[in-house]
Parts: sequence; C-alpha cells; structure tokens
Amino acid sequence: MRTAIWIVSIGNGRSCGCKAAADCIKAAVAEQFSAYRLYHTYVSRGIQRRGKEQKTDPIRNMLEQIRQDGFDSLIVQPTCLMHGLEYRYLSDQLAPYRKMFGRFALGEPLLSSEDDFTAVTKAMVRRMARYDEPHTAVCFIGHGTTDESHQIYMKMQNKLSEAGCCNFYIGTIKGEPSVTCMVKQLKEAGSYQKVALCPFMTAAGSHVYQDIAGDGRSSWKYVLEQAGYEVICIFEGLGQLKEVQNIFAAHIKAVLPE
Repeated sequence: MRTAIWIVSIGNGRSCGCKAAADCIKAAVAEQFSAYRLYHTYVSRGIQRRGKEQKTDPIRNMLEQIRQDGFDSLIVQPTCLMHGLEYRYLSDQLAPYRKMFGRFALGEPLLSSEDDFTAVTKAMVRRMARYDEPHTAVCFIGHGTTDESHQIYMKMQNKLSEAGCCNFYIGTIKGEPSVTCMVKQLKEAGSYQKVALCPFMTAAGSHVYQDIAGDGRSSWKYVLEQAGYEVICIFEGLGQLKEVQNIFAAHIKAVLPE
C-alpha cells in the first residue's frame, strides 16, 4: 500500500497566526516523515458550509485528489487541541469516505494522553519562562466549550500547579474560568502588577486578535487593563512550539502502517 499523510488545520487560514502554526507543524512532519507524501488543508464548519452552498465538498475533493494520486492508505492528522466538538465534527465528516481507502486512520488530537499533557505543560512553562516573576501573572487563554471536553482546562491548570507554577493560570473565552473570574482570582492573590496573555490554542487565529488582545470592551486585554494591570499579549499558538510539533508527529507515527 502507498500511504499519504493529510494534516488538517482547524480554521480558515486567513490569519497570519493560523498560517504560522500550520507551517511549523507541516515542516516538522515533512522532516520526520520525508518518505511520505504530505497534504495539508484548512477545514472548518464555515468552509464546509460555503462548499455545500457552492455544491461542492472540500473534504471529499481532497480525499478524491489523494486517491487519484495513487494512494490507497491514508493517515489524517488533525491539529485539534482535544477530543472536542471540532475533532468529532471532522471525524463525522470523514466517516462516509473512509471506504475510499484500503487503510484509513485518524490521528489523535494534541492532548490525548498523560504524556501529552506533561509534554505540553513543560513546553508552556519554557515558552513563558521570561515572564515567570513574582509580580506577573501568566494566563493561558483557551477557546472554551460547552462540551464535556471543557474539563481539559482544569486538568491543565492542575498540571501547572503540580509543576510548581503558582503564577500560571488557565482561562477561557467561552465558559469558565472567564476573564471576570480571572480578575477576581488575580485580585485575591494581591501581588500582581502585570499579566502576560498567551493563547492556549494550537494557532493564534482570530480569537487571539479579537477576544484576547483586541480593543473591544469584552476582550481579555481591555478588561484586565481596566482592572489596573499592565497587559502583555503573546501572538503565538502552541503549534509553533517544537515540543508540540513533535507530539503531532508522534500521533502520526502511532497510526502508521507496520
């Protein structure tokens, strides 16, 4: 069987942050799996919806292209953070087309095992080490979800606490801990003067530029500044970290044909 690897980035690719993370992940996978043909596309509900309005299916089109290129074995590696709504949506969209290939495998999202959580925690701590000082709070902001997968945010907070990072916090745009909750938490700590905001997302897309670092009155930056903090914004997604790229590569390796 001839095997191809298809990396699926969640989003539309219009943001420079999305492209930066996707390019880093693609480069790492290409380096570690040079013997395999690599494909990449962006997939989102919006892209699929617009495709159907135009009477086309972007996912099916890519799968047909891969099959026409002579591959009968396919590994799809999403760049999702967790087993959440986006991962399940992609899995559902792929389901009708699995029979197009003799062998088909869907790789795990970034945070799938205890080892994944540990490695990402270490990468996050290393990335923000320069801000790890007594009067600065480091807040990693995730998208958040109403889905049960939201529990990963608390799990990551516990991992950071276990690592001794007492001034590292996890917040979310949707759900808890919200920015209001975070302000209360920081005020109770009593000693912070600065807050460094960093995306807890694979890519620094539109949510980062609008909901985290935007000028709108509901953005994390605005709310924290109004609460009296000096705010520093980091425009770099987790996918730009080498450790995270290696995790995605390991998930691909786990489903490669023997």
